[in-house]
Amino acid sequence: MRWRLILARPCTASFNPVAGALIPDIVAETQLQQANSYFLMKNALESIAGIILAGVLLSFCSLGFAVTAVSLLFNRRIREL
Repeated sequence: MRWRLILARPCTASFNPVAGALIPDIVAETQLQQANSYFLMKNALESIAGIILAGVLLSFCSLGFAVTAVSLLFNRRIREL
């Protein structure tokens, strides 16, 4: 199970640049600026929401519970891929 957590970060790090590079192929040229702004906004909101959720989880639960919950979320997300 730990190897999944070890692989999750590099997969995420390689996904975002590839997804950003595919935007011009998917979207019409007239909507490219709007699509890029939505993509960057999504990345920023994910970062902010992740930090907030981690803080809330750690404030209400023990560290062991938080680590278990996060690992289960990653486990489910990797299975969906």
